[in-house]
Amino acid sequence: MALDGDFSEDNRNKCRIATTPLIEAVENLTAFASNPEFASIPAQISSEGSQAQEPILVSAKTMLESSSYLIRTARSLAINPKDPPTWSVLAGHSHTVSDSIKSLITSIRDKAPGQRECDYSIDGINRCIRDIEQASLAAVSQSLATRDDISVEALQEQLTSVVQEIGHLIDPIATAARGEAAQLGHKVTQLASYFEPLILAAVGVASKMLDHQQQMTVLDQTKTLAESALQMLYAAKEGGGNPKAQHTHDAITEAAQLMKEAVDDIMVTLNEAASEVGLVGGMVDAIAEAMSKLDEGTPPEPKGTFVDYQTTVVKYSKAIAVTAQEMVSLVLSALQAGNKGTQACITAATAVSGIIADLDTTIMFATAGTLNAENGETFADHRENILKTAKALVEDTKLLVSGAASTPDKLAQAAQSSAATITQLAEVVKLGAASLGSNDPETQVVLINAIKDVAKALSDLIGATKGAASKPADDPSMYQLKGAAKVMVTNVTSLLKTVKAVEDEATRGTRALEATIEYIKQELTVFQSKDIPEKTSSPEESIRMTKGITMATAKAVAAGNSCRQEDVIATANLSRKAVSDMLIACKQASFYPDVSEEVRTRALRYGTECTLGYLDLLEHVLVILQKPTPELKHQLAAFSKRVAGAVTELIQAAEAMKGTEWVDPEDPTVIAETELLGAAASIEAAAKKLEQLKPRAKPKQADETLDFEEQILEAAKSIAAATSALVKSASAAQRELVAQGKVGSIPANAADDGQWSQGLISAARMVAAATSSLCEAANASVQGHASEEKLISSAKQVAASTAQLLVACKVKADQDSEAMKRLQVMVTDAGGKILLLERAAGNAVKRASDNLVRAAQKAAFGKADDDDVVVKTKFVGGIAQIIAAQEEMLKKERELEEARKKLAQIRQQQYKFLPTELREDEG
Repeated sequence: MALDGDFSEDNRNKCRIATTPLIEAVENLTAFASNPEFASIPAQISSEGSQAQEPILVSAKTMLESSSYLIRTARSLAINPKDPPTWSVLAGHSHTVSDSIKSLITSIRDKAPGQRECDYSIDGINRCIRDIEQASLAAVSQSLATRDDISVEALQEQLTSVVQEIGHLIDPIATAARGEAAQLGHKVTQLASYFEPLILAAVGVASKMLDHQQQMTVLDQTKTLAESALQMLYAAKEGGGNPKAQHTHDAITEAAQLMKEAVDDIMVTLNEAASEVGLVGGMVDAIAEAMSKLDEGTPPEPKGTFVDYQTTVVKYSKAIAVTAQEMVSLVLSALQAGNKGTQACITAATAVSGIIADLDTTIMFATAGTLNAENGETFADHRENILKTAKALVEDTKLLVSGAASTPDKLAQAAQSSAATITQLAEVVKLGAASLGSNDPETQVVLINAIKDVAKALSDLIGATKGAASKPADDPSMYQLKGAAKVMVTNVTSLLKTVKAVEDEATRGTRALEATIEYIKQELTVFQSKDIPEKTSSPEESIRMTKGITMATAKAVAAGNSCRQEDVIATANLSRKAVSDMLIACKQASFYPDVSEEVRTRALRYGTECTLGYLDLLEHVLVILQKPTPELKHQLAAFSKRVAGAVTELIQAAEAMKGTEWVDPEDPTVIAETELLGAAASIEAAAKKLEQLKPRAKPKQADETLDFEEQILEAAKSIAAATSALVKSASAAQRELVAQGKVGSIPANAADDGQWSQGLISAARMVAAATSSLCEAANASVQGHASEEKLISSAKQVAASTAQLLVACKVKADQDSEAMKRLQVMVTDAGGKILLLERAAGNAVKRASDNLVRAAQKAAFGKADDDDVVVKTKFVGGIAQIIAAQEEMLKKERELEEARKKLAQIRQQQYKFLPTELREDEG
């Protein structure tokens, strides 16, 4: 740069000195580049490479030459198509082209990466399979030579290690076969190298096993693993690492899965064999290895998605859980082996519980009318089998009772026999019930209930036998055992009677009623016991269950009057469920938290009284069936009144459990109050949200916009607070109406009061929704995301919905009440327009809404005043500006008219759902 500006001698010297190092560097670089030591050597193909290329090149050359000859011959034929020798030459060239193409394809496939290694590996694994087959034949003939040069522990460790290494190679081979051809040859060679030591170790382990079955299992599983690996290699060779060969990928995946399953099977066998001889070192090492891998952290490039890893983790976690559970079961079995009899009782009780659950499901199917016979059988085809199996159960029951004082082996045998017999009996009874046909579901339910009673009695008997096992004769548990045995005999007898009467239309209703009476007596005995229920239920549940008693009572009275067997059967089935549900709910509710002892005793007493009264009613119906007279039928009313009185006392006891806050959840006034309180909670939440809002930060400019945003927030907060107070006051006014009797807690005119409550609910919901919309609009306006018009509209909607809530409250209210004064003092002018006078909740909402509207309108007008219009001075431009302004004005007017029509339609649709009182006042 200095030489360019001043071409002087001094500058020339400086430039020469500066370029000297550059010239020296260039000369050195030239010298190095010219040295033969650093000269490049042209690439050369080895003789092996040339031999590998030769088949491909020859085939390609032959294909091209024959194709050229084919084209020339075809040209000759085009000139003279009737020359037979030329046609013969054409066929020869065509055949040559086809053969050369096939040869080229074969050469490319055979010379592809990994193909030769796959062939070598396939040959090696085939040899291993032949070796393992020879060992299997020797094991079958008991001539497998034992290896004495190594211990069984070392052989098991070797076999386990080799199997694990094979398992680690499955996924890499599958990945290489699908899209990594360069890795395929190395991986399959590595896999094949493990099979020779695999066979040696497997044969050695099998030779040291004394159990012939274990020998064959190890050898067979080893052969399966080798065969699955062979299938994997065939699939990998076909895929060849070509990602575009999609048709081979499914086969590769399937082969990999089969190979993994083979590895898992042989590992399970090896671990079981190792644990039997006390060898757990390999398992501990495997767990330690897994823990060390976890310590290594996440791999840098995961090969799967999160869902893939999640699925795998869940799969193996479940397997671990199942294995751990099995281990625990084995430990428990070892601990419980000392008392075989009681353990057999526990197992039998579990089996019987499953039978009871299955019978409940069958009852559901029968009730739904879907329990049908499969082969058109009749009940007569099953009657004898049922009777024979029931008698066998009686004999098992005797052995079970006597087994309590006998040896554990006899007790276990009796428990197992009784469980097997009740299972068989339940099946034949279900078949018999199905043969009755779905057109008679009530009779089907009667029959299934009978066997269910037997199963429950057997379950109690097994429990009593377990408790009385090895106890002296005067022990209290022995008395309990005798009582359970008596119930068992009673229920089996009842089943036999039901089976005999089920096809007799004249008596089966009576038999069903007798069975139900006996069942209710047994349930009452359980209810009166001092056993505390395992769980509790709410008093509301107890009250709900009394409705079933009311329905069953009406059904029983109707059956007593009609004396029709069908009605009696339906009554029996309904009574069984209603009384059972009531007793269970009553006892569970009596132990509900915070229930006093006095209230608990009262509830249990009236539960018993209700059941006894209902039993008397059913027994009276039974008497009427045997001797129907008008006098007896007339007495049904007295029995039903006794049940109704007991139900009323039971409901009052349940109310006492709940306390003074008990209400009917279906009462419209309760629904209205709940909705009002919910609306108040929504408004308070919205108000809290507004309190957390602050105006958005802006550059330091004029203060007018900041004042406007402060006004927006303050007005919105005032509206939220006022509407919250308004809704609370409306709730208080509604309570006053209930207290004054203008609206009953259980309305005499349910339709009228329900309509009023719905109007109050609708109004409360509208207030809450409008306030929520206002808060959102205020938030958006402060943040600059909404217009002032939206804020004004939201505020006006709050005022309108507030007025509707006031109208709904004053429909039946006393205008001089304190609650109405808190709501609002309203007078009417000559035109009928409501005037707001005093400071009350409604007035506060109106005032706060007006303040918000004024603030927003002021800001909107100010913004409009600040918008300066630039008028164009040129004549043509000014005319165009006027036309554009008029066009925009007409467009806005049309949009305004459409918006008004839409609003009118919305109000008309909402008006249809308003109660009558609100329509008149709004008009």
